[in-house]
Amino acid sequence: FKDVLHAQSQNPPANDERIAAYAEAVSQGLEAPGPVRDFFGELLSIRHDIGSSHLATKTLRAAQKQLYGHHPDYPRGFLTAGQWQEGLDWIFDDHDRAGDFTVDIWARPLQSNVSDRYKSLKAFGAIARNFGRVGIFSVMDVGCSQNAGLNHLASGVSFGMPSVIRPESQAHQPSLRHTAAFHRALAEELPLGHSVGIDTYDPLDARSWAWSCSFYPSELLNEERVALFDALIRAKYDAVDFFQGNFADFDTARFAHLHGKQDFNIVNFSTVLYQADEADRSAMLTAASNYAQEFVVVQDFLQIDPDNPTKLQFRENWQDDPFPYRFVVRDMHEDTGAWHEVFKWRDGRCRELAIGMGRIAVGEGYKASVWAGLDTLAD
Repeated sequence: FKDVLHAQSQNPPANDERIAAYAEAVSQGLEAPGPVRDFFGELLSIRHDIGSSHLATKTLRAAQKQLYGHHPDYPRGFLTAGQWQEGLDWIFDDHDRAGDFTVDIWARPLQSNVSDRYKSLKAFGAIARNFGRVGIFSVMDVGCSQNAGLNHLASGVSFGMPSVIRPESQAHQPSLRHTAAFHRALAEELPLGHSVGIDTYDPLDARSWAWSCSFYPSELLNEERVALFDALIRAKYDAVDFFQGNFADFDTARFAHLHGKQDFNIVNFSTVLYQADEADRSAMLTAASNYAQEFVVVQDFLQIDPDNPTKLQFRENWQDDPFPYRFVVRDMHEDTGAWHEVFKWRDGRCRELAIGMGRIAVGEGYKASVWAGLDTLAD
């Protein structure tokens, strides 16, 4: 955990200096008597089931939930470890705030709803449709939180355009050819067919927690980003429905009663499976295969098992790989059950990617097969 804090203090996600200051404050707090050391010492002694990167992220989001809209200097201040230390003391000095902070860390899964992540799904859907595989872009989105992702797809609002590096470039040099190919796929018109978001929490009951999970601290100062998020989580589109349920123990009868016996071209898991244990992951992926006509998609902190392509390995620490956030696909028309790696992202904000080394093509023109080789794109 200290190694993760040190890494984040030196190289924070999205270069957010407020995250670096938070990591430094907790690092310092662990070394000195006080409520920070007491709380985190107990937390680290109990929560061995949570990876260090996950835990660092979760505690930051829980602190942000207490501070945002309540502490007068947050987030505009909080640029130094000292300011964060004062903010953490402010949380621990109040019984209700401290209790709420503890419950969020202990009991709530992260509910980040970064709709820009769905650019991967949009681009892949466009590519697959050009191969004749996705006539109607209908999606079951598992772990949808506030349904901002499906609403973004339904809205027609454009996605931020990422840069694409050469897959095997040690210098991580941008590739104009790959960037242009991805942008063409992302810009294609792909109307959303009837789609359903699924989550264990009712959106209204989890809205304040979803807010804290969906922004880096400095992003809260971006008025345009905040306004878009607020509009997306409140939007109502005819093509987008919501179903509350636990997909690891899915109530298929109730779902069928409310939504009919509906299949979806794609079942999507966006940054949800890394939080589940192995038994729940297996149950969720099995349930997905009952609804996906064409593809099961997972975008998460993971890699395909190098010894068994039918298995996924989820990362406990995200700083161990330069591209830890991956977009992988299982083709329901294949008998092998293998996963194919399509996109590799620098982080969960999806601003920079490498084309995956699975079997998908986004080169000049579309190949005859969805799983055409990537050899010609690996220069």
